[in-house]
Amino acid sequence: MKFLYRLFLLLFLISPGLYAEDLIMEMSPNPVGKGDRFSIDFFINYEDMRAISVEPPILPDGISLYKGPYKRPYWLELPDGSSRKKTLITYTYSTSKEGRFEIGSFLFTLGDKVFSTDPHLIRIGLYKNRKLYMPYKAEWSVSSDPFYEGQAIPIVLEVKDLEEVMLFNDIVITNPDMGFLESVNNLGQVGVSTIGSTSLYTIPVRGFIFTPTSSGTLKLPSSTVTARGISSESKATSIEILEIPSEISSTGAIGKFNISSRLVDNKLVENENLILHVKAEGQGNLNYFQFEPPYGQGLTLVNTAEISEYHSSFEGYTGYRETIYTFISDSPGDKRIIIPAFPFLDPDTNIIYEGSQRKIPFQIDANINSEINNKETESLPFSPKKVDGRGFSSTERYKDPSSYLWLLPGPLVFLIFFLTGRKKTILGVSIIFIAASGQVVTNQAVDIGIVQYERGEYHSSIESFQQASTELKNNSYLSYNLALAYYQLGDYGKSIYEARNAFYHDPFNSEYRNLVNYVELKGEILYPIDLSFNLYPDAFLFLLMILVNISAFIGVIYLVSSKNIYFISSVLLLGLSVMAIGGLGFSVIQKDRQVGIIIQDSVPVKKIPIQEGETILDMKSGESVLIKGDSNDYLFINTGTGIKGWIDKSDLIIIKD
Repeated sequence: MKFLYRLFLLLFLISPGLYAEDLIMEMSPNPVGKGDRFSIDFFINYEDMRAISVEPPILPDGISLYKGPYKRPYWLELPDGSSRKKTLITYTYSTSKEGRFEIGSFLFTLGDKVFSTDPHLIRIGLYKNRKLYMPYKAEWSVSSDPFYEGQAIPIVLEVKDLEEVMLFNDIVITNPDMGFLESVNNLGQVGVSTIGSTSLYTIPVRGFIFTPTSSGTLKLPSSTVTARGISSESKATSIEILEIPSEISSTGAIGKFNISSRLVDNKLVENENLILHVKAEGQGNLNYFQFEPPYGQGLTLVNTAEISEYHSSFEGYTGYRETIYTFISDSPGDKRIIIPAFPFLDPDTNIIYEGSQRKIPFQIDANINSEINNKETESLPFSPKKVDGRGFSSTERYKDPSSYLWLLPGPLVFLIFFLTGRKKTILGVSIIFIAASGQVVTNQAVDIGIVQYERGEYHSSIESFQQASTELKNNSYLSYNLALAYYQLGDYGKSIYEARNAFYHDPFNSEYRNLVNYVELKGEILYPIDLSFNLYPDAFLFLLMILVNISAFIGVIYLVSSKNIYFISSVLLLGLSVMAIGGLGFSVIQKDRQVGIIIQDSVPVKKIPIQEGETILDMKSGESVLIKGDSNDYLFINTGTGIKGWIDKSDLIIIKD
């Protein structure tokens, strides 16, 4: 490299009409390892060293002057054999930080002339297996503050100072304390800067919305990015989170929102449900804020449900959230429902919009022919069942190794006849097999429970059915009977749980499905989790038993009569047995969905799994949810309306579905 510079200087000096003074800068080595040193040499076409003054640039953090400037004469040999005296100035620097840095312009005064150099890029790398490499500079990029508790804050993990655009697919993020991150797309753009003639790129590798759940100094977690076998870790970033202003404490809303509301019907009959929709549209923390519940004299809130649709943006989340409130009025007349004001903070202007309270009038007419006051007690279209040996009353038989012994009688008969050829042996074994399979299951406690149920002694019948369950495990008839008894007591939560349990144990019984639908309808469960159509393992096991044994018995008949039709039938049944084995295996794999049934009244769904967490909505007894995960004493659930949150484990019963 020095040879090229000297050649260039030589051509400069011997060419007529070029500058009388010349300045060439050489930086070596570049890149350099962290902790090593590098030098900058200036070849100056000026022989009076005392007349040269240098003003160096301010050095970036991580680079310091080791020694210099060191001035010395330099002789350049000319083609005619003579030489010319010039000046060489050297600076030596030490390094303590890896990265790409800009060495700014040096200002030279040569007599009455002033020269400056262009900025140069110095690369400081690290050693791995004795090879020098450049680490990636990963950093969090956060939008401008101030930030508030509950605010949806867009943040981007960036890799800076790249000399080429790269893709980073291997990224590890540590979840923050007192807040949560949601990964989003389309946050951030590729940035370009220049140092001298070199372009450096800033690449956004992952975008998030960060929602802090408390005020104070919070840390965005460290992260690790990997590409081309090189991993680099970003530093944790501290941000200050302010408490939300007291003016918006009722909602915690931060953003720009429009609020609307409507009654489905403003003229109702006594005891008819009053349904109110309250909707917030706009940009901001749609994932976090809460509505203050409406109210009115003589109105009782019996249910809330929510629908929402929003996506991430630079302002947080854009879209809407709508809460549906269901009320019942205790008396007729002209009434009003009051919707509290919805205050929110605009983070761009830091202005609080307090909003205004809204009052919607409606009318409740007296219902002279009220069905509630005049109708006879409803007759439940279901009745309890006695327990017998019919049907599939347990989903656990396929897990019991002894159940598979019933695959042996037919093949054993075939083997004995094949070895002995004795027909009497066939008859004896067949009689034993038939006698063993003809057992009928009965239970005295179940019969007592049915009598108690028919007398209206529902608490006693439940105790009898539960006593029978200690002997009859996973019996669909028992679950069905318990569902009826709980329904008569008005306990919709446990009734729906037992009805679903009966369906789980015997999904081929349509009466169980009808019972689930009936109780959910009577309990006004608006958005239940649908019953799945289960591939039933015990059914495939029972089918496999039949096919294998019949195939073996037909094989024995073939040995006696030697007719091809029996051989073909036996082979065909064996083929169906293989298919039944496949169905058994597949159905076992499919039975992994878990559904929880709420068994308490007014169960809160939390945004985060702590008791102090914000409540998204309340769920009533009998509502069903999908179980997605757990954390300590809480379960992560998904409601029938698509809302996700956390519920205390003690507030529901889990059933495989």
